[in-house]
Amino acid sequence: MTFRLCSAQEVTGFIGPLNGGSDTTRVRTTVNRMPLPAGTHTVYWDGLDDNGNVAHPPPGDALISGFWRYSLPDNAIFVTGARPHITAISSTPNYFSPLSNSFLADDKTIRVSYTVSENVSRVELRVINVRSKETARVLTMSNVPAGANSIVWDVKNERDGFIPEGDYQLLLIATDMEGNSSMLTAVTLIRLAY
Repeated sequence: MTFRLCSAQEVTGFIGPLNGGSDTTRVRTTVNRMPLPAGTHTVYWDGLDDNGNVAHPPPGDALISGFWRYSLPDNAIFVTGARPHITAISSTPNYFSPLSNSFLADDKTIRVSYTVSENVSRVELRVINVRSKETARVLTMSNVPAGANSIVWDVKNERDGFIPEGDYQLLLIATDMEGNSSMLTAVTLIRLAY
């Protein structure tokens, strides 16, 4: 979800039901009173609720995103850190099955594409099982240049075996040469079905 601020503000972003929504019926709070400078910002939602389960709208309703913003005082000083940013994240395919064209092709992989704001010493991809919360695989790319990049995952675990079917969350972290890390960024959920 991309939005623009005309001045430095604190922002709360959330996912909730379209009809009859209130603070108590929010499905997921993506950021909570996070201070952000003026400019364009992107907040990612991984499709999970606040308890880590796949989010569903109430019966007969739909989910929408919402934002609250809180103005900072005129004399506020806003200091931003020098950390890399990851944007434009996507995964292809996001449904992986023996019956799908991607699985039948020679290249049985999932490609995670992203853009990083600066040259970084490494980008880490973590594959997390949504149900068990266990890390199924960690992949690291070193000396990643600024701009558009991608990581290819062969749908295998650390022991070179295919991971069990189910829903998985893909997380990306970029770390620059000075050791500053980007905020943990979630990629769209993927589903594996064998």
